[in-house]
Amino acid sequence: MTPLGPEREHYWRVQRMARATGADPAAAWRDGTLGCEAWTALVARCRACPWSDGCASWLARFEAEDRPSGGAPPGGCINQD
Repeated sequence: MTPLGPEREHYWRVQRMARATGADPAAAWRDGTLGCEAWTALVARCRACPWSDGCASWLARFEAEDRPSGGAPPGGCINQD
């Protein structure tokens, strides 16, 4: 079993990935598409993801290159669906 990563770090990683891919968790929350349990599950899956280092690198490159959001999430992302 993979140890869980730090909760706060992964909360913000989910936010960063959402921004990079053009997802809007706040809008999904407001319209009822994303409830509390689903949001908690997103962060929990991120915390347990074995691709955590790859994700951090992908996000750093994405943000450094200042690419427009809206692309597909990287293949290693456990939350890509």
